[in-house]
Parts: sequence; C-alpha cells; structure tokens
Amino acid sequence: MKRILGGCLLLGLVGQVFAQSQLNGPKQYPELRTMSGLPGGLFGLDFNGVPTFSGAMAISTPVGASLGQSQYELGTSDTSANTSDFSWFSNPGQHVSHGVAVGMMGVTFRHVGYLTAGDEILSRNLDHVVNFQFSPMLKTPNLGVALGVQNAYDHWAAAGTNLPGDQASSRSYYGVVTYRYLPGSYVSIGHGDQRFSGVFGNASYQIGNRAKLLTEYDGFNFNSGVAFNVADWDWSTIDHDAQVTLFLGVIREKYPMWAVTVTF
Repeated sequence: MKRILGGCLLLGLVGQVFAQSQLNGPKQYPELRTMSGLPGGLFGLDFNGVPTFSGAMAISTPVGASLGQSQYELGTSDTSANTSDFSWFSNPGQHVSHGVAVGMMGVTFRHVGYLTAGDEILSRNLDHVVNFQFSPMLKTPNLGVALGVQNAYDHWAAAGTNLPGDQASSRSYYGVVTYRYLPGSYVSIGHGDQRFSGVFGNASYQIGNRAKLLTEYDGFNFNSGVAFNVADWDWSTIDHDAQVTLFLGVIREKYPMWAVTVTF
C-alpha cells in the first residue's frame, strides 16, 4: 500500500492530461489557489504543532496540523502566466505573474489543541486575507485533523484583482484529515466550500532529508512540485530550530511557481 501511494504521487508529478484554462474568472479564486497561507502551506508541520521538514506539507490545500505556541512562518511565492496583477518581476498591467506574501503564528490551548492565525497579502495595494485553522490534540500519532476558514473577513478574491465577479463572496470553510503513511510522507483528504469547491486532497513523499515530492487536487485542478530543505539551524534565542524551504512546481500542471518559506 505504501509503495502504491508513492507510485501514485510520482505519476501525479509527471502531469495529468486535463483541459487547462487561465486561473482568472468568476468563482475561480486565483489569489487563493497558489500559496495557501495555511498551516503546512509549503513548509512541513508535524501533528504536535512544530514546523519540521519531515512534517505534513501541501501547496494550496490544507493539512490536518496547525502551528503551536510561539511557532511562526513567513513566506513568499510567485506564479507565472496571467494570474493576477501582483507581480514580483513584471510591470504593472502586464498580468504575467502573481506574487503572494504570507505570515502566520500559532497558539496552543493546553490539553485542547492548536490554533493558527495567518495573513496573506495579495496585491501591491496590500489588500489581504486573514485565515484561521484549529487542530485538536489527538492521541493517535499518525493522524491529524483540522477545521478552518480561509479569507475569514471575506475580502474580494473571487475572480482576480479588478476583474468582474471579484466582489463575490470567497470566505471558505473547510475540514481536513491527514494520515502519515511513512516517515515524512503524508496523505490528506478534505472538504470545503467556495474556494475548495467540494472535495480536495494532497499527498507528499519524502526523499532523504532534503527533498519532498508534493501533489494535490485543489477542488478545481491538480498542482505538483518538489520542496527542498535548503537550510536549518539552531537559533539560540528560541527553543526550537529555524528552517528554510524552497519549492519549485506548477499550478494546474501548467503555470510555473516558486516559493520560499522560513519557519522559526
């Protein structure tokens, strides 16, 4: 079973033969379907609320783990080809790439669970969305669950900046279950409304200590790529390690994307 899961993940990274279209459009939520701004979004996170490369990780979909007390994440990404107007590398109005900047922090409720609050900047106008996710403490070491809301305050993000339909509601509630099937490797399935469009899922497969294959179905299309543990160190001013993760992949198996996250 474990080998089958790993093989399916490798096939997912090769790409699927599906009709593709641009990310923008009514009820397509393009600004919420690249870097998620959710716990485990392009950084590893274990079921005890601690960031680690061997933890659960996904691209734009949730995992069943949340940041714990005094755990923090900062990240940024860029996705190419006609997604929105917040570009790190192109001129305003060219609409050839979309940059995102995220940050989040965690709080632990003793004997209850972990709550993560995050903020995601979507455009050069600094418009942003706020996300919340809660994971209860479970006694099962290989299983985690989470409930959350993306875009809790329902900021315009339904179609793409300045495009028709962007003012429609994009607040999205979801639940997800994640299972660790091998050390460092996970599979998740969940359900959500709006941006998640029903059932979604993700899987990861760790290769050694420095690379992890990722694939997911985000409720609309497939995304995939490879995450790399490029740096980790013991920060003397905090009681846990800091880590840098680099991601290279594609959204909708079509649009190139890179991301860098720092956890501490």
